[in-house]
Formats: sequence, structure tokens, C-alpha cells
Amino acid sequence: MFFTTIIFNRDITYNGIRYPGWAIALGWLSCCISIACIPSHMLYTLMRGKGSLMETLRKQLQAVDWTPANEEHRLEYEEYQRSRKLTSELKAITVETMKSERL
Repeated sequence: MFFTTIIFNRDITYNGIRYPGWAIALGWLSCCISIACIPSHMLYTLMRGKGSLMETLRKQLQAVDWTPANEEHRLEYEEYQRSRKLTSELKAITVETMKSERL
């Protein structure tokens, strides 16, 4: 929306009276400062992260405590998570068993 507004920019008037240049510049400045806060905070978060830039980016893009809003879907999702955790634990036990059998 921001870039479209810039591309299709036209004179701003109210009841046929054109706004002065300083008022338009003040409006654009206010808009740019507001928009600049988003990438500034993103860069700040990435730079203060521990580890490499890619590790921090991957960590920041992961959902922390997301669950479906619908109760039925939430229960299905939690059951899926439990089965997935159980599967990974069984794989770990199997790998440990195989290692101990080799020794």
C-alpha cells in the first residue's frame, strides 16, 4: 500500500484548497517513521540473538505456543503432537538398543 500510494501520489486538497508542501512533507515523515519501526525492530532482534544470523532467524520464525482455536481441532492437534513425540522417543530407544547390541 505504501509504494502504491507513492506511485499514484496526487495533490491533496480539502474543499478545493490545496494543502501546503510543509504539511504534506510532515505527513510523509510521520508515515515513514511509523513504517521504519518495523524493520528496525526486526534488525535489532536479529542482531542481539545468540548464535549465527541464520540460527536466530530460524528461531524467530518458529511459533512458540500455537494451537488451533477450534476445540475439536485442538484436541486432534494435541493427540498428533503426543504421537509424534512418542514416535521420536521410540526411535531414540531403538537406536540406543542397536548400539548396545553391537558392543
